Amino acid sequence: MRSKKLLIGLVCLLSAVILAACNKSSDDKTSTSSSLPLSSSTLQSSDNHDSVRKNFDKVTVGKSSNDFAGGTSIAQLKKLFGEPKEHTQEKPSSGDIVLDVYTWTFDTITVEVKLYNDSTLVRSIRGYTYNRDASFTADDYADLKKGMTYSDIIAKYGAPDNLSEAASSDKTELQAVWSSNLKLAKGQEQGQMILNFTNNKLSDKDQNGLGEASK
Repeated sequence: MRSKKLLIGLVCLLSAVILAACNKSSDDKTSTSSSLPLSSSTLQSSDNHDSVRKNFDKVTVGKSSNDFAGGTSIAQLKKLFGEPKEHTQEKPSSGDIVLDVYTWTFDTITVEVKLYNDSTLVRSIRGYTYNRDASFTADDYADLKKGMTYSDIIAKYGAPDNLSEAASSDKTELQAVWSSNLKLAKGQEQGQMILNFTNNKLSDKDQNGLGEASK
């Protein structure tokens, strides 16, 4: 019964995280020094918060197979990001769990992590933008098919600018948002691509600003 309640609560939390990512303005222009369309783990640190994005990639979420233990702890998070700007507690509307919510801010970048029994279950970064060439096209978007893995997509097209991930009793859900490497349609000044993954596999996609595929 407790696992079921935990599942319900985390599904609600992930929905909230995803809505926050979707509603975040793409006007944020914090940039990094890399122009390589690669996973952020390959980027070099700079004064423009490359290190924040790289450290975010080191944060892991607990798995249901391990009773949600094993996710990054608050002590480890402090080593990665320093002292949090804010610490609150959150009780989902469904279920009887209480999560510790920690927030860090670096200029326009916000990192938020939610822990259960000192193990990360939800992580998100928003307000981050890579400095890289606009190379992802509407044709590339058309080539994205359900079932493709997150790891394969970032290996081919580069890491997302913003990311949200949550673990629940029966799955891990991840939403990735790209904006900096999109080759926008004529007349478009802004755009983004949002890909949703369930257990590392693409389950849904959406975009604006890329226009129509040529094929």
